[in-house]
Amino acid sequence: KQEQQFFAIVQLIGTRQQAEKFLYRLELTGSKRRLTWESTPKSIHEGIQQAILLSDCLVFDGATALLFSENGNLAINVTVFIG
Repeated sequence: KQEQQFFAIVQLIGTRQQAEKFLYRLELTGSKRRLTWESTPKSIHEGIQQAILLSDCLVFDGATALLFSENGNLAINVTVFIG
């Protein structure tokens, strides 16, 4: 049985050059826990397959999702800012 995996990434509606001017932060928070991923968003014109294949995104498994879930819901805080 293969372990369940989750992938989270931010895409910007714009060109690759426009996307490179920004940074994003994805954050999972739970009871005394915090998991943070920070990176440059991908342009909507770029595929996300390569980012997923290279793990250039927030990747976590089902056990981690359970650690951060509350009443069966998983919240991811997303912040986008100028880099």
